[in-house]
Amino acid sequence: MARRQAGALELIVRAIAASSPAAYLGGWIATQWVNTHIFSLVVPALVGLAASWLAGLASYRAGAPAVALTVVGAAAGLLGTALGFRLYPNGPHDPLRPWSLVGAPYLCAIGGAVLWAVVLRPPRRSGGG
Repeated sequence: MARRQAGALELIVRAIAASSPAAYLGGWIATQWVNTHIFSLVVPALVGLAASWLAGLASYRAGAPAVALTVVGAAAGLLGTALGFRLYPNGPHDPLRPWSLVGAPYLCAIGGAVLWAVVLRPPRRSGGG
């Protein structure tokens, strides 16, 4: 019995569903590191990396394009970072302002997602399995 090939939309939905926990958990962890010097950049990068990794586990070897998974991971990393700003225990920050506070963590979240795509992405599974 031949296995049905998953379509592109199904693979992207799988990736979104898989990366969502990284965004929520990463956002909660990021609340602890808002306004700290180094970790306010490292934690969003790890959230983006974890989100891309989970998206890749769900869909990459099944054939989803790496660029689409990187976009899903970056979006989840951005959402997790924004959630971290919003849930900050010493008074919520606006996730969009001031850009001098929120810009670098967002760029690090995107960088973490790109790191997965460029360096850590596993090889594709060969067909016929």
